[in-house]
Amino acid sequence: MDIQYINKQVLSALENSYINQHGTNPFRDLERNAGSEIVNDGECIIWEKNNKYLFIFHDYTAIIIKVLKRTKKNIKKAIASETYILKHFD
Repeated sequence: MDIQYINKQVLSALENSYINQHGTNPFRDLERNAGSEIVNDGECIIWEKNNKYLFIFHDYTAIIIKVLKRTKKNIKKAIASETYILKHFD
């Protein structure tokens, strides 16, 4: 998996840009998207497309998860990441 975290500042900048360009709220637009699932009245919006999953929490922060294909290169990268984390995590 490839995981990205989007903090409040980045998400706010993206939101403002979207509003300026489209005149609507991006989160409410995303809620109406067929690929979206709304959890607990919009506290979490989950959107999926092409093995990518976007989780937006309280219109405040977000996580993007991309499910990678199981190739030798990706397996080697995952093992290296796991080794690094285990070595440096106290």
